[in-house]
Amino acid sequence: MGDLVIIANPDKPDAVRFAEDARDELGRCGCRAVLSLDLADDLSRIRADMAVVFGGDGTVLGAVQRFGDEIPPILAFNVGRLGYLADNPPGGIMETISLALGGGLAESRRMTLDARVLRDGGDVWRGGALNEFVLSARLPGRIVPLAVSVDDEDVMYTRGDGIIVATPTGSTAYALSAGGPVASPELQAVIVAPICPHQLANRPMVLGPSETIRLRQFGEDRAELAADGMRRFHVAPGDVVEVRASTRTVRLLSPPRGRFKVLRQKLDWGWRGERERGGMTAAYNGNGDRYEL
Repeated sequence: MGDLVIIANPDKPDAVRFAEDARDELGRCGCRAVLSLDLADDLSRIRADMAVVFGGDGTVLGAVQRFGDEIPPILAFNVGRLGYLADNPPGGIMETISLALGGGLAESRRMTLDARVLRDGGDVWRGGALNEFVLSARLPGRIVPLAVSVDDEDVMYTRGDGIIVATPTGSTAYALSAGGPVASPELQAVIVAPICPHQLANRPMVLGPSETIRLRQFGEDRAELAADGMRRFHVAPGDVVEVRASTRTVRLLSPPRGRFKVLRQKLDWGWRGERERGGMTAAYNGNGDRYEL
């Protein structure tokens, strides 16, 4: 066995219990495991063969933020609600960990984003994100005027609640609520989605991974830039937020399964018979009528 770091959401008693049990069992097996129950822990100096996460998608996103540039493969057990990223059920934990250490699980490689805020010709903030960057008004109900350019070419001027710049992994998060497309999670692409734009013609865009997006804020009010809903920075009028694909990759481990099974289950795309009979064998329409397939 290798060196592991175990991360649990301290606000979820089941997550803490699972994490402590896994640490004790791994110790008895001769594996070195570091346990982190503080969501503020700096994980950037930890070198591990794998990270085991107990919590929800937010716990996974927080772990990615705290690892910095060196992110070990992540095996995440869902003790939350949605479970897009933390998609392993908490049954058979030790068997799943053993499979992961032995190379018996599938690895999904996810692109990430880097951003920096430019002010007076210099960087005043840098950060990374697995799901998305969101530039929005600091005060609820205020409109943020933004100019969007791609590779120094003007694309749109929008007035609304803000802009989301998301990865394919983040396409099923905030960007989905803003009307963005659902993208295959391993796709190399960047999604730009206006949030409640006042101009109805402002629509989401899908860009290539080599393109650089720049967002310039106008108006008198400060805006706020958020990375995965966690790290935040106050953006002043005239600042430029520059977002591009990162060289960092997040590797998520899980048993082999169909690419769209998680989406069918989480987004409730009509294939509810899967829950009852273990496969796509029946469907229900909006009235609850059942159809055999």
